[in-house]
Amino acid sequence: MHKFQSFSTFQELLEACSNVTSPYWEVGWREFIKRYKSFIHSKVTQRCSSWNVPRIQRQISDFVNDIVDAVYATLYKNECQALRNFTDRNNERLFLSWLATICERTANRYIRGMIKECLLDEDYESQQLLLEEHEDLRERLVSLESNQLWDEQYEPTSSGFFEPSQSDEELWAKTIELARKAADVAELSSLDNIVAQLPEGMEGFLSQTAALRGMVNELCELQLRLDTITRPVLREPLTQILCRRIENFCHQIAGFHEPLASEFGNAATRWLKLAQKQLQHVQIVANKEPSPQLFRAGDPVNREQEAFVPRYSVVGDLEKQIMLATGCPGLVLYGRRRVGKSTILHNLKGFLPDTVFPIIISMQNPQAFISLPQLINHLVEKLFTALPLKSSALSSITDLLKFFNLLSDYNTQLKSLDKRILLAIDEYENIDRKLGEKVFPSDLLDTIRESIQKHRNLTWIFAGSHEITELTHAEWPSYLVSARTIEVPLFTFEETRLLLTEPMKFSPLYAKDAPNRPRFAPEFWGNNGRERLHQQAGGWPHLVQLIAETIVDLINDEDKRYVDDELFERSLNKAIVSGHNVLYQLMRGESTLPGEWEYLAAFRKCEAQPLPDNEAIYTSLRRRLLVEEENGQWRLRVPLMARWLKERG
Repeated sequence: MHKFQSFSTFQELLEACSNVTSPYWEVGWREFIKRYKSFIHSKVTQRCSSWNVPRIQRQISDFVNDIVDAVYATLYKNECQALRNFTDRNNERLFLSWLATICERTANRYIRGMIKECLLDEDYESQQLLLEEHEDLRERLVSLESNQLWDEQYEPTSSGFFEPSQSDEELWAKTIELARKAADVAELSSLDNIVAQLPEGMEGFLSQTAALRGMVNELCELQLRLDTITRPVLREPLTQILCRRIENFCHQIAGFHEPLASEFGNAATRWLKLAQKQLQHVQIVANKEPSPQLFRAGDPVNREQEAFVPRYSVVGDLEKQIMLATGCPGLVLYGRRRVGKSTILHNLKGFLPDTVFPIIISMQNPQAFISLPQLINHLVEKLFTALPLKSSALSSITDLLKFFNLLSDYNTQLKSLDKRILLAIDEYENIDRKLGEKVFPSDLLDTIRESIQKHRNLTWIFAGSHEITELTHAEWPSYLVSARTIEVPLFTFEETRLLLTEPMKFSPLYAKDAPNRPRFAPEFWGNNGRERLHQQAGGWPHLVQLIAETIVDLINDEDKRYVDDELFERSLNKAIVSGHNVLYQLMRGESTLPGEWEYLAAFRKCEAQPLPDNEAIYTSLRRRLLVEEENGQWRLRVPLMARWLKERG
């Protein structure tokens, strides 16, 4: 006979343990004890700990060992009849619930017998302790003449006190009551609280309630997972799984004893209707024609495929300066963070005359700030891409002298062609920082100043969120003494309205008045929706895009086609979370003066407060566009910032 290796399935183990004639009976029981001895010991210990009896607490280890032996005796009894009677042989989870019930009932019988002996023994020292804690037992001592009488009248509770047990009729009625209560739930996630109250027992339907509870809890957990998911594309497959699980429950419960089979079968039919209703709703939302998500709060807007509105006031000023007959003396494009400076620069093509070639250099690009030769090489490559120049050895231009001579060559060619180049340095504050770090020499600014004065067909423009007087590592005002400053303002309401209703009007991908060009009807944004959105964002371009982006996401995830008050409020609460980093930077990150952030933080508790006494703080907050004056006091100018400050600041 070959040597036995192992049991590959739980069913094989159970078959071996329940069949005393099996050649694997002994090895099966060794494996059974190895697997489940800790589980049995744990359940018995829990039950013993629930009895508020001094003797048990003093000798709990001895009691647990005796009861564990009794559990095994119950399983061995009558040639393992209890194991043979267990029918769900391929379901170890249900078996553990069944085994836990045997442990608890065996412990109850054992402890009740011990307590009965204590109470009937006049000399037993624990009698007085028990009577002091349970005065209602004194009058019943005389009727405790047998273990059977005790078993019929008293059961332990989780608190350790004693109360009369319920008759089979009462347990039957209670089970039906709970099943019908479960059938009437409006939310499947609440089912676990109901089935937790189902009575248990060793025989009949009571022996199956633990298994039923486990099955219902799985449905409840699945519904709870579903409740945490908002996007229809993720909700739909999980809702389909919930429907299938409830259908499986209907088939399984049909094999249970009454009243579980009929009562919970009826309840499951109602649960299935609730799940199917959820599925229908999520499919409606998923199949709904989504509103195009064109709004973007983040990088510079690409007007070909993202919501864009031209800043005519700024572009007009740029054109006037660039096209001056005598040449432009350089420009500073100033605006606070996230007001759209980079978007303006990257979308100049099409809004300036065709004779102007815009070249954009970001000083956040490592190609520009690693070293001076690297910066020069990057500028040369950009120039040559915009307008090739018949010149030799462009790659050898790595110092300021050669670079200046190249600019002179470009200026000569541009003049002969009656064309101009706009050389825009975005995030130019990084040049100042690199000057402080000695990465760039001050000669760089001298070269730029000379180019501004000499090369009239080349226009230098420096874009940033700081005024040149705020930069500390060079005398910028002296280098750019003749430069003109153009400020990028916040959105006007007309700009916000155009962005929200005609986001793709200026996309070159659509012909003028093309019928397929994405549009948003005013009704989409709700009653006075565009006005409310502009007001909440304070006209701040990034925040306008942020709120609009959030609204479109919410609309697409729900069975709604228009913004109502409730959805608008939720969009604001969601926007302060998704836009936290930007709001933090605008409010706290730029509060660099002593006491500046403390002044702003005080708006958490009040709508308005007196103007700051500190002149530097006064100037900084006004320049940062965070406050406005009303009745001699300051209040925060942007409601979304005030909301963020109170909730997350």
